[in-house]
Amino acid sequence: MEFKFHQVLRGCIEDGLRGVVGERGMKALLFRIENGQFIDNPEDFHRDLCLIFGEGAAFFEKVVIKELFRRLGIEYEERGDFDFATYVNYAKELFTAKSKETALASAKWKLMNSLVKS
Repeated sequence: MEFKFHQVLRGCIEDGLRGVVGERGMKALLFRIENGQFIDNPEDFHRDLCLIFGEGAAFFEKVVIKELFRRLGIEYEERGDFDFATYVNYAKELFTAKSKETALASAKWKLMNSLVKS
């Protein structure tokens, strides 16, 4: 589950940046901020974007968050001060809960099928 969320988040970061600055710009930005760990720590991603863009980093972060929420089927609604890490952690919690629900439903389905066949 954890790995899958990180794949989705990374794809959203790449697509969000690519949509704003193009393929070369996205690659240059990720090269500049890539330390291999920013997916695990959204605060690091935020910090690195702020070092490059200052207050303009929020624009890129919102693009990424909107794409992340869209892919996960979560309605995006900005509330109060925007905080990238808070939105990522919220999406991760919802993703994990949804994954657990799906796994539980699948297990129940398999159990019901095995009981019906008996």
